[in-house]
Amino acid sequence: MYEQDAKDESIWRSVIITGEIYEIPEEEEQQSYTSIAANAQFPHDLGVWGIPF
Repeated sequence: MYEQDAKDESIWRSVIITGEIYEIPEEEEQQSYTSIAANAQFPHDLGVWGIPF
């Protein structure tokens, strides 16, 4: 998936994810969001973030 800046087409971001995908049961959503936030990585110079899988 990718995102391109609407005002400046030279600015874009992309993401590639491999592995199994499945729907998270509604009662587990809040814990899932908490886990994602706790494991997010924010590089200082790139302006993007990633989650190790």
